Amino acid sequence: MAGAVAGVLCLWLGRFWLPQLGWWSHVLIDVFTHSADFHPSPAFYPVTYWGFDGIAWNTPWFAVTNYLVIAIAAVVMLRRKALTR
Repeated sequence: MAGAVAGVLCLWLGRFWLPQLGWWSHVLIDVFTHSADFHPSPAFYPVTYWGFDGIAWNTPWFAVTNYLVIAIAAVVMLRRKALTR
């Protein structure tokens, strides 16, 4: 679906629309971070329902890593904003 929408927008605009990177990154993250037991994300839907048995979000080390990366990104963004003032 994301590929079809990207293709139509590229044809319509004559270029890749940069805000689509948010959708594409979300799809990529979903494919690798949803286990087959909980919300499996089919990688090539609607062509096939094949998916990847990724890491479940409730895996302790993955959850800690995820929130740590979010916290680091927030600190970096806040520091950059403070430095530009």
